[in-house]
Amino acid sequence: MYETSVGHNTALIIDIAPFANGTVPPAQAAAAKSLGDFVAACYGTPVARSSGDGQTVLTVMPSMPAAIDRVMVQEDIAKGQLIRAFTVTAQLPGGGAQVLASGTSVGHKFIKVLPAPVTVAQVTLNVTMLHPLAQTGAPFIPNFSIFSCSAFAEEADAAWARAGF
Repeated sequence: MYETSVGHNTALIIDIAPFANGTVPPAQAAAAKSLGDFVAACYGTPVARSSGDGQTVLTVMPSMPAAIDRVMVQEDIAKGQLIRAFTVTAQLPGGGAQVLASGTSVGHKFIKVLPAPVTVAQVTLNVTMLHPLAQTGAPFIPNFSIFSCSAFAEEADAAWARAGF
């Protein structure tokens, strides 16, 4: 839910309906806590991270080949949502490359959940098109990160199932 909303440049609105006395139903509180725990555990510490202003190519390299299952790109939208096309490509440890993601918009946050973990030697973001009115020095990318979150996702799914969601 987080990745398909926030991770696609939108907001996540969670409707929690308190009882008349102002308390929150325990199942809803548990579900909200499990979401927060998942986001903190999964996205709190990336496998590798980079940032850059005015660069259309950014690369992240783990200290050694690592299995990843998520890629995050963020644009500084205070300076404009300028990216109009991009690709994210992994260099594999044994040689070769694999396209992990591509898109036409990044905005505040783009998250790609990979269908299966991929062991990577490095991952490259290539911005292939900017808004026609983008000025020199664009794009503004404060965060390009790779993550390994499978264990956290399975735990969060189990918590949501226990809460009845």
